[in-house]
Amino acid sequence: MNKILIILMMTVYASAMSPLDKSLATLIEKHQLTSLPESKLQNQNEVILGSRLFAELQLSGNNDITCMHCHHPMLGTGDDLPFSIGTGGKGLGTGRVQDGKGKIIKRHAPTLINLGYDDIVDMFWDGRVHYDKSKQEFMSPSTELNARKDLWSKFSGSLAVQVIFPLLSPEEMLGENNEIASLEGDLEKWNGLVKRLLNGKKNAMYQNLFKRAYPQDYKKGKIDITHVANSLAAFITRNFNVVNTPYDQYLDGDLNAMNDSEKRGLKVFLDKGACINCHSGRHLTDWDYKSIGLPEIGPIDAQASLNDKGRYEVTGAKADQYNFRTPPLRNIHLSAPYMHNGVYSTLEEVVDHYNHTRRAIRNYDVSETIQALYEEKIVKDESFVNNKLRFQLISDDDIRRPLNLTENEKADLVQFLRTGLATKRLRGLSEDLSSKQTK
Repeated sequence: MNKILIILMMTVYASAMSPLDKSLATLIEKHQLTSLPESKLQNQNEVILGSRLFAELQLSGNNDITCMHCHHPMLGTGDDLPFSIGTGGKGLGTGRVQDGKGKIIKRHAPTLINLGYDDIVDMFWDGRVHYDKSKQEFMSPSTELNARKDLWSKFSGSLAVQVIFPLLSPEEMLGENNEIASLEGDLEKWNGLVKRLLNGKKNAMYQNLFKRAYPQDYKKGKIDITHVANSLAAFITRNFNVVNTPYDQYLDGDLNAMNDSEKRGLKVFLDKGACINCHSGRHLTDWDYKSIGLPEIGPIDAQASLNDKGRYEVTGAKADQYNFRTPPLRNIHLSAPYMHNGVYSTLEEVVDHYNHTRRAIRNYDVSETIQALYEEKIVKDESFVNNKLRFQLISDDDIRRPLNLTENEKADLVQFLRTGLATKRLRGLSEDLSSKQTK
């Protein structure tokens, strides 16, 4: 194209920009922000198999829970609970109850939205699954799996490794006193679950699905847990890839993609609100581990969950105490409650926390709404020493001191998070959920 024409078009484009748009353009360039493209295409036969496995009771030791119970598509791939209720529970979402047997999981179920990208190498709130690209090695909680270099190359990525670990958790899906839990070692348990699928009550269906997804390995009789892992990862990557938000469209040049409140909220996000310090890059996260001075809550009889030290439990490094992974933010309106322990039910509460972290820790009380979800009493860690350390170890100086956002700035920031980052086909659900949260 003629250089003069390009300059003319740029001049016309700039003249159409409002002062707010121009200010945002400067901040966007400063932080090198780009839109998020769709994830790579997946093998359709793997996706179909993964969709079945995602809702398969046979993957749980006691045949009573599925991946979908904690990651329901209609609940933002979460479960709408501060702490998930694992094996033994009944129902879905906030309708899920312990029913005398359900196990409380010590952390909030993280969203599965937009996890199927090759540049995402860490999984879980504490990063206990990690792929080292330079060494082409996985790190996981299983010493058995870590020692099996012959299996590493068979996993499609970190997401595939992550999805098989809830199957080993006695609280989440494994349970106790069943034939899978009684098997020795992680690999034997995984193998036992695969045998269930291929030889159990749905064996004809799964034999066919595995054959279509992995014809060569099926022919050789070599279907194992990596095939379960890869098909689940393919399903999650394909079905929970929701991009093209108003924010993405704005970054791509559509100045009308966001309304004025969303634009003002983005400006707060990038400037005074200091959100960009951690929620950076194309995923709106640096994938790092940070302490943000959260109050800690949990069942009164589970002392470990009242002093959850996050990343420290993986690395043992004192500097990692109370550090948890910075989550991505697209379609965050769907994944309430928020934080690793689900302490906040609304985005307004999240913004209030960051606006004054010291006050947030001091004044937090477990709500009757949260308590009503569980049979055990849910309490806050009131330890002066622990809470002082949580505040002192806050990773970012900007949020250690009050941000002093005005009410209008907080409202605009919430609007950007709620609708500016909501994929358009999900915005109706956004309005339904936000009205529910504010009641």
